[in-house]
Amino acid sequence: MGIYKHFFPSDNEEVLVFKITESEDELFQQINHPTVKNKLGGIKAPQKRLEFLARNLIFQLKFLDLSLLSKNEFGAPLLLKGNDHISFSHSFPFVCMYINKVKQCGIDVERIQDKIVRISPKFLNSGELSFTESLPEKITMVWSAKEVAFKIYQKGGVDFKEHIQLNYAGSKLTGLFLKATPQKIKYDYMFFENHILVYGVFE
Repeated sequence: MGIYKHFFPSDNEEVLVFKITESEDELFQQINHPTVKNKLGGIKAPQKRLEFLARNLIFQLKFLDLSLLSKNEFGAPLLLKGNDHISFSHSFPFVCMYINKVKQCGIDVERIQDKIVRISPKFLNSGELSFTESLPEKITMVWSAKEVAFKIYQKGGVDFKEHIQLNYAGSKLTGLFLKATPQKIKYDYMFFENHILVYGVFE
């Protein structure tokens, strides 16, 4: 598994994107932690098993010790040492990790598929329906951005259509989160190999 993209959007941010090319055995051999085998046994789908292993390997390559990776009360990834915030996402064959040294963060990667157009009215408001223009790549970008906001908030109970409102102008994507106290959402995104990657924080 090689680093597909690795960049630092700012002094406080780091994004790693890996592309899975190995077999399950090849990935497993690179991971040094006794609990991974036990957890892997509970995952049946071959693709999900690969993504699980890749996610652990990404964390291990960056932080060296897999025992530092845990979950908080909401099931979101938690780093047990230091103050960094982390978020993961995967859409085979890509697995991503976003690290933010200051703020709770979110990342999401999605494959662009035509079928998302059919379900878009379920999560797009009228303004979003207008600027996405029934284009799969724009609709997927909005879905991914809303997933990012959901991951930042963590507490659940979020209506994607009502509580997350996005605006897109001049290639800039911005958002407003309305579930609790209104908060602006800062986003960055990129397209590659028929995928969209979105990451962000509450401002």
